[in-house]
Amino acid sequence: MPEWLANPPWYIPAAIGLVAVVLLYQGNNLQHKKMKAIGLGLAFLAALVLILGTIIESDRERVARNTRELAKAVDERDWKAFRALLDPKVTFVWYSGADALTKGAEKSAEQVGAKNITVSGIQISDEPGGHVVDFMAMADVDTGAPRTPTNWRFYWAKNADGSFSLYRIELVPNQQFGTEPVLTRLVRP
Repeated sequence: MPEWLANPPWYIPAAIGLVAVVLLYQGNNLQHKKMKAIGLGLAFLAALVLILGTIIESDRERVARNTRELAKAVDERDWKAFRALLDPKVTFVWYSGADALTKGAEKSAEQVGAKNITVSGIQISDEPGGHVVDFMAMADVDTGAPRTPTNWRFYWAKNADGSFSLYRIELVPNQQFGTEPVLTRLVRP
């Protein structure tokens, strides 16, 4: 499904709807049946574009949802769901491979007591074969430290079946404290 249909810009259905209203108005005033029929057809098309844009999930919406689901899986300690979103060759710092990353994430989350994870500020850019998602995450940790934002970059690759797999994770330096507080709390394999 084309991206513009799954996530139509506001002006496409608005322009179609505007032309439909003009044709319906003119057709009604002139008692011109063909003009009214075309206007009605365009009104239906504008509604269809809006409905499809609501129903169909675009690739960008899918990777944003996957990013939130990955954070939710860590928060709920659902390591099967976490693992399902990973590419078998995923990389992050010293973790290489889905199994190593899943085990490392499990041990690290338990060690620091990460909970109440929230994801915000999602920005998505395209790359060949997938999308890059930049976002900020915050979590409560057992160390008593305040909820401090951490910045992340996820690289999602589109699979042959249309799904997406996370193949690379980067911790983006935070302006306040860089990456050190996060990296020192990760359990090494």
